[in-house]
Amino acid sequence: MHWNGMFASLPLISYWEYTRDEFDGKTYELLDGLNAWSHCFLEDINGQLVDFNRKNPDEEHEGQKVKNPQIGLSLIKRVAQVQLSMASYYNRTAPDYIIDIVNRLSPFNNDSNVWTSYENATVKSDDFAMYPLWPSKALQSIEDPAVRNMARRSAKKYCDFASGRPVLVSSAAVRAG
Repeated sequence: MHWNGMFASLPLISYWEYTRDEFDGKTYELLDGLNAWSHCFLEDINGQLVDFNRKNPDEEHEGQKVKNPQIGLSLIKRVAQVQLSMASYYNRTAPDYIIDIVNRLSPFNNDSNVWTSYENATVKSDDFAMYPLWPSKALQSIEDPAVRNMARRSAKKYCDFASGRPVLVSSAAVRAG
């Protein structure tokens, strides 16, 4: 996985969103480094930035090399959107690669009405059901009614434990044990 830095940035992002304190510019610098790396890693395929590097492909789970894993798309989008917001808030000029990521990153994966874990996945193709819900963390405010409805349908589908999830329900600890 190529997301460790992005995962590590999430507490700083949350802190900045609540306080607007960026630790003397260190949060902005961290996000800038992560976004610069992402922009280099992503492949430009037909005008779209795709999370799939042929030499070092991303993975949905360990050893499962897939194109456009939902977690990767979500984290890349989240980090880029926040740095863009920080640039605006502090009257800075955002680097072009951030705007490029925000505008051209592959859209979130879906299987007709709900988000899925990776490109060409189906609702039933993966037993890690919460991965498809990562876009909800990436969207700072869901103003687009179509995206808001996709988020609602996805949450309903993957979190309806009473009716049975579309994937395995036993935890990893139980399976391991």
